[in-house]
Amino acid sequence: MHILKKLILIGAYVLVLGGCISDNIQTSESVVGNSMTSEIVSSISDSSESLESKSDSTNTFSTVINLGVGFVSILAFILSVFTVCMGIINRKEDKVDNTFFNLIDLHGSIKDKLDGEDINSIYDEIKAETKLRQKSFRKREKIERQNEYLMINHEKMKGIIQELISTNEDNLSKIDNTTLEQIGELLKKETIREQLKNIERKLSESLNNENISEIRHLITTLSENDVCKMYNTNVFEEYLNIDSDPHVFNYSEKIDICNVIYEEHYDEVGHYFRIFHRVIKYVNRNVKNMETKRNYIGILRALLSETEMLVIFYNSFYSYKGMGLGKQLLTTNFFDEQEDDEQKDLSPKNEHKELQHFSRKNLIFGEADISKMRECKLKKYKRKKRGE
Repeated sequence: MHILKKLILIGAYVLVLGGCISDNIQTSESVVGNSMTSEIVSSISDSSESLESKSDSTNTFSTVINLGVGFVSILAFILSVFTVCMGIINRKEDKVDNTFFNLIDLHGSIKDKLDGEDINSIYDEIKAETKLRQKSFRKREKIERQNEYLMINHEKMKGIIQELISTNEDNLSKIDNTTLEQIGELLKKETIREQLKNIERKLSESLNNENISEIRHLITTLSENDVCKMYNTNVFEEYLNIDSDPHVFNYSEKIDICNVIYEEHYDEVGHYFRIFHRVIKYVNRNVKNMETKRNYIGILRALLSETEMLVIFYNSFYSYKGMGLGKQLLTTNFFDEQEDDEQKDLSPKNEHKELQHFSRKNLIFGEADISKMRECKLKKYKRKKRGE
């Protein structure tokens, strides 16, 4: 279409240039005629003036005819070029269409050769590793909060423990006429009393990291004893109920989780991701019409399962080898086909709505994944550097 526009502009320029040349010719003829008239004016008769007037009329008519013929010729040339250009454009569109579907078939054949569990295994391993690290982060944060609690409330806890020990002294001396089972319970009580005294002594010392670690271990051990309820050890209830919030993984931590897993599986699935990358890159570089591009991406998305789309997502944005594909996906609507921002699944206004292509519960990093997907928007691809 750009070629057609240029040809039309050239045609218009030729018409204007032809008109200017015609005006110049007429002006030159007029100047020459005036010069000759001035030299021989005395010898020209009335009859010659009449003949000259007829000659001028004939020349004007011929000029109009010539301009009309030139205009028709230029118009015919433009129409011919337009027909040729449209043929070239149609052939190019057919070629792009054929190549796209050939790439789709190639990607499908590679997918068929994969073990059906390969893609699922990647997803499951990322999810499991994320849960493991989440648990580790939360445990570490919980310990930090417990340490802080002990530093602030150690005097209060020590006083309550002393009161508990003195209040229950008499219970430990009533061993007469008891069964062995009762003696066992009392022995457990004695053990609890010794543990309480031990905690009380530790709380009286200068608190440091090692000391606090011992206190935390003693409290945890004591709280696991069923008999501790008989000894009213709920002094530790507030301490034991301390919990931590879910850890929010930053970009570096996500890379650390995903990249290792993709590297481990690269020999099996590397070809799968490379061909998918090629399909997206081909569409970006060769499809200029936005509606056609949207349709192509929609066809490709329809061929993938939810797990495949998620594995492609984590590969594209959280693994080093997949970042090239991530750059290509940023110029597509691969994760949300709606054009209107208000209707998009990934729109912040629809945060409580179930997604069309994903289940929210299957997003490993939760809403952070949706925010990342939201960065992908359908737009014209611009090649920033060679080899991208």
